[in-house]
Amino acid sequence: MSTFNEDIGRVYAEALDRLSRMLHAPGIPHAERMRIHTALRRLHRAYAHTGITSLAERAVTLNALAESLHSVLGRPLAATPLDALVLRQAVEDARLLLLRAAREEFPDTAAALLDDPDRIADDAEVPAALPSASANEQHSPRPSSLAPADKRMEYETMFAQCVLRPDKLATVNWYAANVCKHRERYAAVGGALNVPWWFIGAVHALESGFSFSGHLHNGDPLTARTRRVPSGRPLQGEPPFSWEVSAADALRYQTLDRWDDWSVSGALFQWEAYNGFGYRKHRVPSPYLWSFSNHYTQGRYVRDHVFDADAVSNQCGAATLLRALVNQGVVGMTRANVN
Repeated sequence: MSTFNEDIGRVYAEALDRLSRMLHAPGIPHAERMRIHTALRRLHRAYAHTGITSLAERAVTLNALAESLHSVLGRPLAATPLDALVLRQAVEDARLLLLRAAREEFPDTAAALLDDPDRIADDAEVPAALPSASANEQHSPRPSSLAPADKRMEYETMFAQCVLRPDKLATVNWYAANVCKHRERYAAVGGALNVPWWFIGAVHALESGFSFSGHLHNGDPLTARTRRVPSGRPLQGEPPFSWEVSAADALRYQTLDRWDDWSVSGALFQWEAYNGFGYRKHRVPSPYLWSFSNHYTQGRYVRDHVFDADAVSNQCGAATLLRALVNQGVVGMTRANVN
């Protein structure tokens, strides 16, 4: 069996050859050349880290490489079909290398892994459609600007280092498939409010288990106004409410229609604010963001304002889900914005 470093070397050699061909192809626009340059820099960085064994550092380089190659492949280029095929395989190889690194970090989960990590198992561990508990401070006012400076770097660093736990991969794929399945419905609500479809999809998963019979606010039935925090929503109209009407009310209630920072840090800040910042006083990374990733082990609010240090979230965190969508090429990302 080849070593981790040998496999990185193979990815490096194949991708380097194809990216170089693209870079020197005639008629490539300047913006496309810059994307290829970025991919080449990240490819060199990944190869330079062949001796690194830290999962976090491997994640940073391999996640960034996958993002850059997806960015290159997502644009029309003067490239041969073979060039594109090789680069797609390089993306896949980078993702599998990251899974391999995660297996080394979490050896106790290896027995539960699927032979095919992309296969969504029929018996995947799909959580019950239960809303998550609030982590306090749920509805404090938030300005229509950037995420707070003291949190931006934290969010960006943790997202760059994020690795899906191997034993949860099938379930994360299930989440990703369902978010994509309902993409048009999320976009129809979010488009009028300038809220990305994938942001709404993650909230829908965590608050309602993808059920369209519950309020996006907290999962309460649409047949009445919400009972739990925030109670009495929507204020206007009479039940039963359509999911779209209730979802738009939930987004406005959270002032997301006035938020203009949909970068990684901006999105993660708003997801954490949606559930509450109470995990920070317990020094536990919020499972609302990081469950099913290397950043989260245990500790959660089992009821509103009731924290259990031994309880473990059975839902996929929003940031973990976004990491999967980005690495699969479903959501495109730059440091400044996620589209």
